[in-house]
Amino acid sequence: MLTNLKDKLLSICRWMNENKLFVFMITVFCLLYGFLVLYRHSNFQTHANDLGIYDQAIWLYSKFKLPFSTVRQPNMMLLGDHFHPILLLFVPLYWIWADVRMLLISQVILVVFSVIPLYLITEDRFKNRFFSLSLAFAYLTFFGLQNALNFDFHVATVSVFFLSWLLYFYNCDKSRGFWIFLFLTLICKEDMALVCLMLGLYDFFIKRNYVRGLFIFLISGLIFMLFIKVISPLYSPTPATYIQTVIPGNSLSEQIQYIFMHPLQLGELFFTPISKTQTMNLLLISFLYLPLFSPFFLFLSLPLFLERFLSIHELRWGIGFHYSANIAPLLSLGLVYGINNIFDYLRKKGIRISKKQFFSYISIMIIIISFGITFSEKTFLGWFGNKNFKIDQDRQQNIAEIIKIVPKDASLTAPSALVSHLSHREEIYFYPYGLDVVQYVLVSKEMEAYPYTETESIKEIEKMNLNPDFKLRLQKGETYLFQRIN
Repeated sequence: MLTNLKDKLLSICRWMNENKLFVFMITVFCLLYGFLVLYRHSNFQTHANDLGIYDQAIWLYSKFKLPFSTVRQPNMMLLGDHFHPILLLFVPLYWIWADVRMLLISQVILVVFSVIPLYLITEDRFKNRFFSLSLAFAYLTFFGLQNALNFDFHVATVSVFFLSWLLYFYNCDKSRGFWIFLFLTLICKEDMALVCLMLGLYDFFIKRNYVRGLFIFLISGLIFMLFIKVISPLYSPTPATYIQTVIPGNSLSEQIQYIFMHPLQLGELFFTPISKTQTMNLLLISFLYLPLFSPFFLFLSLPLFLERFLSIHELRWGIGFHYSANIAPLLSLGLVYGINNIFDYLRKKGIRISKKQFFSYISIMIIIISFGITFSEKTFLGWFGNKNFKIDQDRQQNIAEIIKIVPKDASLTAPSALVSHLSHREEIYFYPYGLDVVQYVLVSKEMEAYPYTETESIKEIEKMNLNPDFKLRLQKGETYLFQRIN
């Protein structure tokens, strides 16, 4: 056993030595994204939704308690919000260092390391190092991943690691790794069950692996329906609201009937307003539209597109937040399969092209587009051009002094930007929620105070000063801590 382990470690070391540029690339991106997420957090630019929600949940898990979220509105058992048992994998990290930064760093590592299976597949298929490195660069600078890392923490972002390795083991037909990562992908988030369900259909109809395809389809469908019909209604006061669609109908049967009776209108709902098509275009142009030549991509990405662009929630139609993250592995691998299919078609037609020139052109184009989108769409890496890229040391010190005063087990409500700095407690709300039950209230003029404007924030502080149930315990700069007296 020790001999086998030694051989594997030596094999990994040899591979790293042979792929120095790639190892250097992922190291740089780990450091770069790691620095950016920690900078944002230390400068109070992370939020209650969703970092505070997940941090409180994992902290509760680490204390062997159920993840009842007081951060999320309405308050609920977090298992009713999304199907994410994968959060349990982060619990041991909190036993080592119970700090929200552990969560941010872990997410960066998982996202960056999700490029490894893509690189391995590309190298194996095309044996073109420059193209493999270019595609890895395009993946790591993909706006969907940048914006996801810029949006604190979410299981949708974390899922790219498990989905990428699932696709790698499927591509390489390595059974043990495939089943392990199928399980891990299924417990990331309920929409991953839909992706795996489509993988089962692809395996059944296209690859003709009837037994395996049928099993993947059934187990994925079972997990999705279990969450929608049992777990979410059991734990959530508003079960599965995220799957509400713009399709007319008061029930699922009525919506299905509408789909068959009005296919043209359904297409209109899917592509309009124009913000939807703009997002779709940006997703596809990031990988030169080549994923469209891959039935594999079309199969597996279908539920992600339908869920997103038929949703009633307009935020999902744009390019921000984490909504474009989990499709990244499918887009990148779709490009690889798309190129492979184009080569197969040209070979059948007797058309010969220089693969070396082809890959050179594709590599250069994808790098140019990656840079163009990064700086035109003001993504995460564009922060380096931000003139405000500095930490307010005085504000940081003032808030740190106030936080020290609040007992670790005290209930508290605070601005969204401060919640993730205080969420290791059973009762933590983001202001103004929880005012009728908390022991402490923390308000500030010195940071974003969603859902309030700056003017409204000032009025809220004035109201707290006049509130007979609270007294001002401490003021540092423009940040105020009130303590309940009645």
